[in-house]
Amino acid sequence: MGFGNDYRITASWKDKVAKGSPLKTGEDIQDLADDMRSCIKTLRAMGRLHEIDSSSKIVEILARLPETIEQRWGTQAVSYLERNGDYPGIEEFAAFVDIVAREKCDPVYGGVNKRKSTTNTRKCKEQ
Repeated sequence: MGFGNDYRITASWKDKVAKGSPLKTGEDIQDLADDMRSCIKTLRAMGRLHEIDSSSKIVEILARLPETIEQRWGTQAVSYLERNGDYPGIEEFAAFVDIVAREKCDPVYGGVNKRKSTTNTRKCKEQ
């Protein structure tokens, strides 16, 4: 692999999705969703998905999201637990983050927060 050994690649992806400033905009959340998809794909190919597929790592990533999204995930996670006998994994969480990003970036219903903030100049990806 190009820039280093498995440990460095794994650590780099874990840091990229779990560390950093709080995410506030739809664009920020979309970037996280994109990074999570790439992270999962890369770590799965390396046989190291277990490095990020844990409730503790999900909670670490979740802490970067707005509180309302944290609460929404908590509801979904408990519901998943009741149906399946275990908490959801990173792939379920990534799918959730992707849905939240699409909602926040929706041209009709996602614009509420954009109208409140005039400092945001980036645009969400095309739906």
